[in-house]
Amino acid sequence: MAEAATEETGTAVTEAAAEGKQEQRLERQWTFWLDNQSKPKQGAAWGSSLRKVYTFDTIQEFWW
Repeated sequence: MAEAATEETGTAVTEAAAEGKQEQRLERQWTFWLDNQSKPKQGAAWGSSLRKVYTFDTIQEFWW
């Protein structure tokens, strides 16, 4: 079972499976975004200043 999960999600699961730890999946994938308002552009569309910081789908990825 760990082998199938490793193929689906990549490095984080591979490391956890190698150490014998069980991944705790979240119901949905989450992403942290940074909204840089320090230099607002006049007439810029909402979200044009958003930058993706980190995406995770397990509790272990969140805490690492």
